[in-house]
Amino acid sequence: MDGRLTPIEQKIVAGDAAGARALADAMLGDASLPATDRFAALMLRARAFELLRDLPRAIVDVDGALALDPANARAWNELGILCADAGLSGRAIDAFVHATKADPKYPRGWNNLGNALRDAGRPNESLAAFERAVAIDDKYALAWANVGAMRRLAGDDVRAEKALRRAVALDPGARAAMMTLGGLLHDRSDLAPAAELFLDAARLDGKDATACLELAQTLAERDDLVSAREAFMEAERRDPRMLRATIGRNLVLPMVANSNLAVVQGLAQNGVQMKSEVLATGYGQDLLDQPAAKTFGPEVVLQNGYAPVELKTKATKQFQADLKKVGVTGVPDFGAYTGYASCDLAILGLKNAGNPPVQANFSDNLRKIGSYDAAGLACQPIDISAATFGKAAPTNCGWFVQIKNGKYVPFPSNGKPVKGKLIAASTQATTTTAAPG
Repeated sequence: MDGRLTPIEQKIVAGDAAGARALADAMLGDASLPATDRFAALMLRARAFELLRDLPRAIVDVDGALALDPANARAWNELGILCADAGLSGRAIDAFVHATKADPKYPRGWNNLGNALRDAGRPNESLAAFERAVAIDDKYALAWANVGAMRRLAGDDVRAEKALRRAVALDPGARAAMMTLGGLLHDRSDLAPAAELFLDAARLDGKDATACLELAQTLAERDDLVSAREAFMEAERRDPRMLRATIGRNLVLPMVANSNLAVVQGLAQNGVQMKSEVLATGYGQDLLDQPAAKTFGPEVVLQNGYAPVELKTKATKQFQADLKKVGVTGVPDFGAYTGYASCDLAILGLKNAGNPPVQANFSDNLRKIGSYDAAGLACQPIDISAATFGKAAPTNCGWFVQIKNGKYVPFPSNGKPVKGKLIAASTQATTTTAAPG
């Protein structure tokens, strides 16, 4: 090997792409350079151009190297990576196909072919390529993660889980596999192990806000609201533009539905007669299905921040119709409402994000909205603009319902939201007490 190659490699390792290119230029100017050394110098200069983000010139150099050694699988693989980065999907696929033909037992070539086919919207061929990669190298963690992701996409969660667990076992730092596996477990309500995976993923990358957000939402579903709020705050700290994290951080539920129910039952069992019991959470089909709900008297009132479906407004009818399309029936709970409103907000953001959508436009335009009605389910317009959101209560109204004959009924019966006014904090608290019952 020509001794001039080593300094070029050293400069690339050190991140001195310009210096590496200059040395490679000088070496390639030698007309007597043997073909093998010219091939190596072209590949190194291509790497320097890649580091300089000059992808067209990098591609030209790899093409030149392949003209000298057209059976080199690694060079074809490098060409595929460069073409993919340059947005040349067709050329990338062609290059990876050449790599796998040049060396059918080259697992990285098969894995990268799978990536290119997936990005081109060819999932079945993509999965086949990923599976070929792990068949060649059973310890290739990244390929196992890709197999799991594609099997999950195909609806084969059983085999997807096996592949994803294999990936994490082989590489404890496989964040993508952790996130996909966490999502799979979350969707089947295995919330504790899902939360552990999201936490591990968040710890592996101190800048990743998405893992924190998934962790927060999973903790909230486990009724661990204190930890959930901390995770929402961490997600917002990592990415202040993440609107969903800001919403979560400002969502404070002092008592979860199961705790509410237990308190109501406990008071009744101990002979305590309450004049009124206002529950901040619990509205939904799950509560109606519990035998204890049939024992609730008119003193039990449930609050709902969104319009109850019993109002049968245009918005609530559309809400239930959309839920029915995905197989969700019965009275929606808080999670269904917030999920629906979040999707509505996301659609609104995408409509204003440009074509094609740009993330900065998506976030910035949402943070300019001064009047949002949560798909028609809010009791009054909500100001979610960056200037005001999170600095005060989003609304000062809400709906209330009672349970009668196994169904929710609006309270008061006219179905109008109950409005109030914000009371400024002071050093002396003012307390209002109800007359003894």
